[in-house]
Amino acid sequence: MPPNGDIDDIGAVVLAAGRSSRMGPTKLLLPLGDRTVLAHVVSAVEASRAAPVVVVLGHEADAVLASLPAGRWVGARNGDYAAGMASSLRVGVRALATQQRPCAALRGALVLLGDMPLVTTAIIDAVFGRARAQPARIVAASYDGARRHPVYFPRELFGELAQLEGDEGGRSLLARHPDVVELVAVQPAAAALDVDTPQDYARVLDYWNARHSAEGD
Repeated sequence: MPPNGDIDDIGAVVLAAGRSSRMGPTKLLLPLGDRTVLAHVVSAVEASRAAPVVVVLGHEADAVLASLPAGRWVGARNGDYAAGMASSLRVGVRALATQQRPCAALRGALVLLGDMPLVTTAIIDAVFGRARAQPARIVAASYDGARRHPVYFPRELFGELAQLEGDEGGRSLLARHPDVVELVAVQPAAAALDVDTPQDYARVLDYWNARHSAEGD
């Protein structure tokens, strides 16, 4: 059950199965403060209103699994992760559907990327809140006008998510259903940064260090 006791009718899928081909070392295991990149994402989701929470594992699954503290999340392994993000979406949505929900049927799912460690619980809850109010719409976070994750997909689109292929993720669904897409403006804009390359990681570190230095002043 979420921290505030809300009915768990919107779940979350954290995609954490990629090969880190542009980074070299496994990007999800890189340090950021006292946690790994992925642990920041999972911690933010666990503190949000979303439930259940599924983390999809693939590349170096055992090491990634061991890096995460115990919590209310459950892991789901994607044996076909090399086929691209779409395969992890299928695994995650399927895993959500099998979780026990004592209060209500699952309305939909928030999808998050495991390499966006600056996404906060407040951002996740902003998208969650809009999805709760408009459960039949696709709802996405918008950072200074740029659409990124988290993205909420209603249960009615799970069948289409299951048909996706390769690395397209959910982008094609948003293009296919523009009339039901709703953007939620969130801050800070830096939360849209992901960790795909060493240069990306350096930018995230710079932001993290500057923010925490300012908080310590």
